[in-house]
Amino acid sequence: MLTTPAAIGFERSLLTAIVRDHGRITPIVAERNEAGTRLQDAAKARGLQTLNPGQEGAGRLLLTSRDRVVAVQGIAGAGKSAALGAVADVARDEGRKVLALVPTHKLVDDLGRSSGIESMTTAKFIAENRSLLKPTVDPNRLLVAQKAFRDSLIVVDESSMLGTGQATKLVGLANLLGVNKLALIGDKRQLAAIEAGKPFIQAQDRVETAELTENLRARHSLVREAAEHLNNDRPVQALETLRPWTREAAVEAPELRTRDARREWLVTTATAEYLALTPEQREATLLISSSRALGDGLNKAVQAGLVSEGRVGATATHLEVFDTLSITREQERFAQFYPVGAVVEIGREIKDQRIKIGTATITWVNKDIVELTRPDGTIDRLDPQKLAKNRTANSFRIGTIKEVEVRENDKVRWTANDKDKGLLNAATAQILKIDAAGITVRNAAGIDVTLPTGDRMLKNLDLGYALNTHKVQGDRGPRDRGDGQQREPADQRQAVPRQRDAPS
Repeated sequence: MLTTPAAIGFERSLLTAIVRDHGRITPIVAERNEAGTRLQDAAKARGLQTLNPGQEGAGRLLLTSRDRVVAVQGIAGAGKSAALGAVADVARDEGRKVLALVPTHKLVDDLGRSSGIESMTTAKFIAENRSLLKPTVDPNRLLVAQKAFRDSLIVVDESSMLGTGQATKLVGLANLLGVNKLALIGDKRQLAAIEAGKPFIQAQDRVETAELTENLRARHSLVREAAEHLNNDRPVQALETLRPWTREAAVEAPELRTRDARREWLVTTATAEYLALTPEQREATLLISSSRALGDGLNKAVQAGLVSEGRVGATATHLEVFDTLSITREQERFAQFYPVGAVVEIGREIKDQRIKIGTATITWVNKDIVELTRPDGTIDRLDPQKLAKNRTANSFRIGTIKEVEVRENDKVRWTANDKDKGLLNAATAQILKIDAAGITVRNAAGIDVTLPTGDRMLKNLDLGYALNTHKVQGDRGPRDRGDGQQREPADQRQAVPRQRDAPS
């Protein structure tokens, strides 16, 4: 692993900030036994089952710790949302503001429904408050913010996805604003940080950490066993446990030697199994892909099968959509990650390089400079190293343009946000109607929205039958069907713990 002295210094500063107020915080509830009783009462009032020892222990930590920053290490399916809902109820009874931060807008909606906690994206919280960390901050504005957040409880879900930069700002704001508890919650074995650093893992070595190890979601014994293997770094044993439901190209079609041939076999086999399910079973099934190419193949194959069944419209509408490349924001700062022919979407003006909002094609890459050609022939020269490190995800994107066929009754998944219309990145929608007025969809909240021709969201969607492992974060279903190429343990940990029942 390579790093720099600056990165090491950044991480040390973060860890110093994390432990700054250890042992100096007045707990929300003074006694652990009292906290446990109140948590169980709150769960009962919500109509939930009795919290298990791990859930109650995590709740006690958040309510009674004398440290500002604590952590909860929990496997997927361990009942974190139920525990957090009970914690929030007790904290609010004590007059505390409770806020949950999550990485995506879809999870804002999901966590809000499952736990009843006010939620927003981590990026939005940082964007709204990071100026408070500047030495030039208006004292009156700082006082207002401190009054709003003093003694509050802030939980950061999916903390394994935090980079060092985000974590540093969160801890700095928690210390500055007098937050009572900043609880980092997630699973260090699942998806890693999108940006540089692994602060969630590092924090667990220095703060009080509760562990949730019991999989409450899995109902089939072999699914629970496979998830336990993965959570204990035994991916080979997990795959052996799932062998009764596994189909392998190497076994069933050993004559297929090339990667493309095996991919076609995987698509055909997985699609046939999915379409063999009843419509009700399909709704309760996640079709998971480990790569973009497999996901595209599965989406097209399932759509074709549904056309044959008459379940989606026979007439196709062709859309050109933006397909974001899997490049981190840190990689965006290096010219080597800019493939010639790809498209750059600039959502916010890059003032110091005089590059305006719009789209451009990458037409030439030098050692440090990327040439961008606009549709009108205008050329911009981008120095990626000068991109702001704190830019938002949608202010700058690199991708390709691909064609997607959509039909009435198709399931689609958004790849950007339009919060005014209730269309959230990674959430799904159903196409109800395609006519002269545009494309009418029913969003995840059950609200019908018409997108006229030219609406930006018609360039920010894809078919939604197959999901890759990153998009699965936060989703769950009774049955999962993988594409058979999930070789990385982190991919497997995303898929298996979100499964409740065995495949039929």
